[in-house]
Amino acid sequence: MKKELLSVIIPAYNEEKTIVETVKETVKTIENIKSLGFELIIVDDGSIDNTYAVVKEFSNKSAYNIKVVSYSPNRGKGFALKRGALAAGGDYILFMDADLEIHPKQVVSFLDLLKQSGADAVIGSKTVKGSVIKVPLKRKIISAGYYFLLKLLFRLPVTDTQTGFKLFKKQALKNSVKKTTLYGYVFDLELIVIMNFRKYKVIDSPIKLDELRSRRINISDILPMLKDIFKVFARYYFTRSYS
Repeated sequence: MKKELLSVIIPAYNEEKTIVETVKETVKTIENIKSLGFELIIVDDGSIDNTYAVVKEFSNKSAYNIKVVSYSPNRGKGFALKRGALAAGGDYILFMDADLEIHPKQVVSFLDLLKQSGADAVIGSKTVKGSVIKVPLKRKIISAGYYFLLKLLFRLPVTDTQTGFKLFKKQALKNSVKKTTLYGYVFDLELIVIMNFRKYKVIDSPIKLDELRSRRINISDILPMLKDIFKVFARYYFTRSYS
């Protein structure tokens, strides 16, 4: 019987010092899931360092199925994820950050939950019971305010849209991601809103986050984020452009 295939999408921007370590750790972990074949798709999002060169050299020497997508200029993490998702051939597609903030071994529990629940997507959440995280209090307060606003506006079935670890069934993701239009911080929200609009079953799962390594949101990011959130709101409730 042919194995099901897992596609792992890793967006990378200026990650020349860490990307090969991330790829090695991911391969080492996922090759132990005997019921699945896998492919890694590394999307170089217009890096201005040697990210593309180092990961391409590694993939050329590797016996594993590692694809490298690259383009210029930098378009944003959301664009990279969309590009990778549309190129993926797996039955399941995992979004994973390049910094190993969340270890890829957690995909095992996500796959089990996806199959047992009949869900179309499992979204990693820092806020649900069972999550283990180390986040500064200031970050927790900002996140709480953000998710209160989202709950008020969209009534989503998940409590955290921004964690960089998400697992999808192929068709649900491909049908939804092609409708996304925003590629900054709000990409994750827009994707989940689209899936919810299209009646896909989206659930969340606890995660273990050992160390916060991703770039923090600055004050200057807040106004553009709010503008994008209300663009999603208008498309969801008024123009119905996600249908």
